[in-house]
Amino acid sequence: ETQVLRWGHDSPGRLSAGQFGARAGVPRIRQLLGKYDIKASFFVPGVIALLHPDEQRANVAEGHEVAIHSWIHELNSQLPAADERDLQFRAADTLEKITGKRPVGIRTPSWDFSPHTLAITREMGLIYDSSLMADDDPYELIEDGQPTGVVELPVEWIRDDAPYLAMDRFGSARPYTPP
Repeated sequence: ETQVLRWGHDSPGRLSAGQFGARAGVPRIRQLLGKYDIKASFFVPGVIALLHPDEQRANVAEGHEVAIHSWIHELNSQLPAADERDLQFRAADTLEKITGKRPVGIRTPSWDFSPHTLAITREMGLIYDSSLMADDDPYELIEDGQPTGVVELPVEWIRDDAPYLAMDRFGSARPYTPP
């Protein structure tokens, strides 16, 4: 929902596509994880946590992690550092208030890691990020040539379903591979 809401769009059709996650997608994923007794991390924008607080509480109650995924899926690299910081802290505070647990990790929205993201992440005392792509295996992030203590859990677009399933009928985003 936040990919539509961040732009101020109010199309019921586009909003309903975003609502699929809370209504059908996440419950199906949690059911599958429960069947095999697997714990997972759910990266959740603060606004989504506010819209679907019971979902976040259920995630934690079932032993899953709820981690930061922005405030409203903002574009970090287009924000001044102070605004990015405010939104990242606001998201963490909201997730903690709803779930009762302070997040320890972050995945930036659209994996949009700005020049300020690492400093903010360190200031928050987060132990990991999952937004960068420099390796197949986890690695420690380096800042100014020094180890930071922040572990990177690398991502890759080919492992994400969005490029395969996302569609914007009024824009250029079209699935290029059948699901």
